[in-house]
Amino acid sequence: MPPSVPTEIWELVFRLATLDHKYMTPSLHHLYYHDLCHDKDEKSGHRDSISAIATKWSISRVSREWWAIVQPILYEHITLSDFDTLGALVDSMKQPVYAGRSRGEYVHRLDIVACNNHHEDTDDILHLLHGIHQLLSLLPRLRSLLFRNSFHMDGSILLEKQPFFLHSASPTLRSITWLDEDPNPGLMKVPSTLWAAFLDAHHDLESIQPPKLILDDHPRFSGEPLPLLSRSKTKVKQLLLRVSCLASPDSIFLPGPNTERTTGAPSSSSSKKMPSKKEDLYPNLRHVTFKFPVIGCIDMEMLGDILPTPTLFKFHGHKLTSIDCVYHNKLDKAHFSSFLDESDASPQLQFFPMIARHCPNLEELGLYFNWAPGTSFDIPYLPGVKKLKMRRMTTNLDVGAYRTMLNFLAIRVRGSLPKLQEVVFASEKDVANIRKHREMLKVELRRLDDLTKMYDHDGGGLALVDGEGRPLEGIL
Repeated sequence: MPPSVPTEIWELVFRLATLDHKYMTPSLHHLYYHDLCHDKDEKSGHRDSISAIATKWSISRVSREWWAIVQPILYEHITLSDFDTLGALVDSMKQPVYAGRSRGEYVHRLDIVACNNHHEDTDDILHLLHGIHQLLSLLPRLRSLLFRNSFHMDGSILLEKQPFFLHSASPTLRSITWLDEDPNPGLMKVPSTLWAAFLDAHHDLESIQPPKLILDDHPRFSGEPLPLLSRSKTKVKQLLLRVSCLASPDSIFLPGPNTERTTGAPSSSSSKKMPSKKEDLYPNLRHVTFKFPVIGCIDMEMLGDILPTPTLFKFHGHKLTSIDCVYHNKLDKAHFSSFLDESDASPQLQFFPMIARHCPNLEELGLYFNWAPGTSFDIPYLPGVKKLKMRRMTTNLDVGAYRTMLNFLAIRVRGSLPKLQEVVFASEKDVANIRKHREMLKVELRRLDDLTKMYDHDGGGLALVDGEGRPLEGIL
């Protein structure tokens, strides 16, 4: 290494050479780990992360000097991909490596993606969760945590085995992403009070993808339901909303206790007490990825054919500027389309009027469906929406699905979104498929071209871009 180059410059060069822009904020659009790994766009992000990690290790092997310089960035992003190595990883994080600091002190992101293939006994699972608890306690600067849940056990057991294994995560945590291994109903769910305690203990959270929750002994059905959170999550800007329509209201999103307000100086005789106001526990929430729930005929009977409005929309909808509506591909095929074959009033579609009613400041709308052939629906009038994001949530090629997507754009959008300025095809794979089968989609693309001209005539213009914001050349 040339002596004329300061160590700080080399560290900066190495950091730029291994930069991964998206590694701190995993996507909220995938609910199961399997789907995250098989999505082309997400896999490209994983490839970037894997490539960055590999490059760091290659740099570290060049010389002793470079090994020492690269230490601060070598362990920033680590992955646990096999539970058999959990104990070794815990020991490794305790080892001092640079400037008297342990490896664990350099970690900013941890991905726990190991699959639990061997540990079916509850005691074995609890032992693994305790190991994760130990690992997290060694990472004081952790900012992003991705956890793949592949444990099949009754989550209520977690109430008996304190502390909750995620509770030892660093208070500096900014992003928590909980991914389920599969939709199996036996997959571990988290008691709601434990999850609320975790949120209360981590004040810096900005992005939340929660687990599926189970109700414990929280007093929600006796009198007025009480909020689960004890303090405001002032830094939360985006989260994923899981809705259980048969368990409403959702206490995680209820406003906090009343706060007394006065006018004038507090000690002044002229000060007046104002009506108390509920504390806003999510004052800066702006984006929600809304996972549409699976709703069947029996569910609708139990609900009296009326879906309750999600608690989040009731109390926080007025602040939202962006909503991504995500139908899991299995839901889209098994429920969404079949309901539409019987009636235009699919239960899933009842959420769109709720969004229009409770989210008056909405500027971005995402429609992440399977777009199965024959699917037909309208979205309500949303006068403030300027950006529409669209993608398919399945990897199977279906030209008929792209016909459905493009026809929806060409026929049903202009009346509902009068101020639309930009249509984003959010998936790289969708863009490639539309280009590849352009000849088979020429009728739909001609209609889309007519739509852009209509918006141009109205004076606003309509841009078609990909997920990176690049104009879609050669589509129309």
